[in-house]
Amino acid sequence: MGATPTVASVAVVAVARTAVRPVDGELAGWNPVKLAGAVGREALERAGLDAGMLDEVVVGCADPVGACGADAARAIVLAAGWPVTVGGLVVDRGETSGLAAVQAAVAAIRSGEARTVLVVGLGLCSVVPPGASALNRTYGAPWGGVAERFADRGGLVPAPRLSERAARAAGMSRADLDAAAEESRRRRAASGPNAAGSAVMAESDAASPDFAGGASARSAVMAESDAAPSDFAGGASASSPIVAVAARPGAAAARGVYRGDPVATDFVRDWGDATALPPAFDDDGLLTAATFAPPADSVAAVLLQGRPRPGSLDTHRAGAAAAFGSTVSDTGASRDTEASRDTEASRATGASRDKEASQATGAHGDTGASRDTEASRATGASRDTEASRATGASRDTEASRATGASRDTEASRDTGASRDTEASQATGAHGDAGACGELTELATVAGMGRAAGDPFDPVGNVAAAVGQALGEAGVELVAVDDTAVVEHDAATVGLVAQALGVDESGMNRAGGAVATGDAGAAEELRLVADGLADRSGNLLLTISAGPTGSAAILWNAEI
Repeated sequence: MGATPTVASVAVVAVARTAVRPVDGELAGWNPVKLAGAVGREALERAGLDAGMLDEVVVGCADPVGACGADAARAIVLAAGWPVTVGGLVVDRGETSGLAAVQAAVAAIRSGEARTVLVVGLGLCSVVPPGASALNRTYGAPWGGVAERFADRGGLVPAPRLSERAARAAGMSRADLDAAAEESRRRRAASGPNAAGSAVMAESDAASPDFAGGASARSAVMAESDAAPSDFAGGASASSPIVAVAARPGAAAARGVYRGDPVATDFVRDWGDATALPPAFDDDGLLTAATFAPPADSVAAVLLQGRPRPGSLDTHRAGAAAAFGSTVSDTGASRDTEASRDTEASRATGASRDKEASQATGAHGDTGASRDTEASRATGASRDTEASRATGASRDTEASRATGASRDTEASRDTGASRDTEASQATGAHGDAGACGELTELATVAGMGRAAGDPFDPVGNVAAAVGQALGEAGVELVAVDDTAVVEHDAATVGLVAQALGVDESGMNRAGGAVATGDAGAAEELRLVADGLADRSGNLLLTISAGPTGSAAILWNAEI
């Protein structure tokens, strides 16, 4: 998809998401912008990056109106206290808004327009319900003229009705869909994220990790707190992408759940005997309340970063920064070298071994590959210093103050980008010095594709989108280890499988949205987060499809 990349690869360096909860449930009282900021902050911390390193936040949202409107991406940046220089972009591509946002971020990184991008999928359906942008007639009806074009075919039809028609045409029975829904529920209940839970608390009204409702120092760490405690007990779970956020319960919240209680696991529906449920539409219809994925609440984030090609300009910049202990601007000129303003702390060698690390006194001047480089670790006299937790001398982070011969220095605290959190600990000796080789990578983008087709096709010409993704990666579908599809209903996976000519039993091995509810763009990013956290192989194919089109991304987790 697009021109020759200017980077060697685009890597996922962190994922994070809330649990998926029902509409009017435990997350109903959250503002989407604030919740996205809490989840995004956790993704940054998991990667060991400071918000000052972000170039842009890209939001996928199928209904960018109301609390999700007015450039929600930019609102997330400002509300989270991140640098005002971080841009924001919202992508609305119907049912594929989440994966389309990822594709937009990847394209920006490949073209050199950005280096580090946070992608957020918004799906807080309690606040902005599905179809809100189409149902609001305050400023006129959307899709003017479309109905007239398809009047001879009976006009456009809602996606569930299209899915039901296609399932019947494909020879699926109600019993088939009931069985598919039950299998989705069984798999989702046993999936890794729900079995493992989470060890991170994203926001609480309490000043302590221990608060009413059962959160404990063993299992909860607050990444944001109204009381802003400086030290937190516990640690983030390496096995789960779920960030436990504080409950803001609605009327449908589980009994005994109070404001501030941790919400750490997905809600798995219980519909009882599916055969006893009435059809959702026609008397002889196939879909029921059991086999249709209801709206749900969730927010998910995927943090992407480009890896420069060997010998590229970015790599040379990184080398210059490492050699001369200074940040190189986009023009190649070192800014403020005399005062060492916002430059990488020079490595303490020989005579400078006991020299104090210079304190950052101005805005960070780098926007290229050596941006926000890590303060280098002192050797010799500073061997006993605590490794600075920031992976780069962030433009909004104060350089750590040396005490004595810079021994036992405190990790610098972010004063703007991550005001309520400690800077994340560096993951390597030079976590983000242009070459970016030391940051932990969960996967790289191997191929992408998107397509559109007949608006009466419930899976949006999905074979074309998948073909593009596989073609870019140079692999056949048989080589894919795991395929995850957004389940709008129990027929979706079967229809996608038929379009691709494969067996549906190998898809959605961890279950899908029929079991928990569909949180829109957040569900699309959940496929990525869960798939990479609990993968069954190296190649993961994520697919989202609906009447407005389809999107596919192939991820290579062979790191």
